[in-house]
Amino acid sequence: MTWDAERLRNDARLHLDVQGRQDAMLSMPARELLSPEGAERLLTEYAACIRARTLQPAAAYFSGWLADVALAQQFLLSIGNRSLDLSLDNLQIELYQAEGYYAFSFRLHRWAESALPEDAASRMKELRRVLGQVYAGTMRPLLESLAATSSLRVGQLWGQLPSRFYMFREVLFAKAKDQDTQRRVQEDLDALRALPSAVFGRNKNPFSVRIRLIEDGTDATRCIPIRTSCCLYYQTEGGQYCYTCPRLRPEQRQALRERARGG
Repeated sequence: MTWDAERLRNDARLHLDVQGRQDAMLSMPARELLSPEGAERLLTEYAACIRARTLQPAAAYFSGWLADVALAQQFLLSIGNRSLDLSLDNLQIELYQAEGYYAFSFRLHRWAESALPEDAASRMKELRRVLGQVYAGTMRPLLESLAATSSLRVGQLWGQLPSRFYMFREVLFAKAKDQDTQRRVQEDLDALRALPSAVFGRNKNPFSVRIRLIEDGTDATRCIPIRTSCCLYYQTEGGQYCYTCPRLRPEQRQALRERARGG
């Protein structure tokens, strides 16, 4: 079974496309972000949109959006048993205004997918190669460039991803319609956490972290993950520490929870 951008976007709820947005405020090849000038251009534009006082919140926010690229690969690998060309030269980054907020879309210049082998050993070998390619070849250079331009620790940018992946598990398992696919989803997530730290240019794989769960701010029957690192929302105009911020003390989080529930 082959896929296309519309199906992936609808099934995985990710901002990936093959059509350029007519309403794009900014559109630039992903590779341009590797230059200080390109990274500064994107961060300056986005910082003005989110009313950030410095480039750092823009870098943190954008890293969260960039997770869609990695999540798209994870989804297609596990649900479709296929890989997608998410190389820098195949990606166009587009900033646009949605309903009440600003968003990013990641446009593929061409849709190029490949089937993974069916036998388990060959598939796992290819899976590790594809994951290594998307993180070492696409995610890492982009995050390192954004960190250098914004003077933010690159670890804080990598830290925007783990909680997104944890929440995305619900999407993956919901789309896994049989036991074989469900097992593949879990095996692929385990393979991601087992990638060598060198792939990410870090001393530790950023996904090999303990996810801390807390009670949802509005729904006492549901648990949600605390972010691995702060998104710096409090450094934007009118911003504050988020309910899931790792910097919050328990009593501060309790106060936010009571306020959200009308207490």
